[in-house]
Amino acid sequence: MTALLFYDLRCGLRTAGGPGVAIAVFSLALVLFPLLIGPEADILRRVGPGLMWLMAAIASLLYAPALIQEDIDDGTLIQLRLIPTSTITIFLSKALSHFLLVGIPITFLSLSSSMLYDLNIQQTLILALTFVIALPAISCLSLLGSALCSGACGGSLLTMLLTLPLMLPLFIFALSAVEAAGMSLPISTHLAVLAGLSILGSVMALSAGQLILKWIN
Repeated sequence: MTALLFYDLRCGLRTAGGPGVAIAVFSLALVLFPLLIGPEADILRRVGPGLMWLMAAIASLLYAPALIQEDIDDGTLIQLRLIPTSTITIFLSKALSHFLLVGIPITFLSLSSSMLYDLNIQQTLILALTFVIALPAISCLSLLGSALCSGACGGSLLTMLLTLPLMLPLFIFALSAVEAAGMSLPISTHLAVLAGLSILGSVMALSAGQLILKWIN
């Protein structure tokens, strides 16, 4: 497992259009959006968390195909299946590397970008916490969508159409936690449901993903 994780991290950092592109898209959108809609603090405060979550999902989906398709194209996936390693371990390794290379930087960028959207300290910390809780599930779901659509014409668009609806419950409870924090309301229930959905989504994506990896040629 450790060797697989280091392999996926090395490949991710070497791949053209790897995590740097996904993080750049996320950062650019967060910087440009306030410039486009103007300095109205109320509007920025209202749409900021939702925009950050949407761009985090898009950034995750942009990077996920690089972890799957490249291993399919060069035959690495077939070689990995020949060694005594389960496909669920292969999928879990790719999900962990995805979270480390994209999820962690996005979490830190959300902390630094919150001032652009006039979020207070409590909202900023809760927003970052929702990223930490839910981005592992986002990584697993992004990889699942990429595996399902590998080799398909227009695979990136198809992956988004298939995967974004599955992420919607995570968005809802993450944003409700941030909104509750802004109104000084209890957030424990929102975070508990978000954590439960994240675990459920991760387990379902791992179960389905490892089955798909068994049959991809």
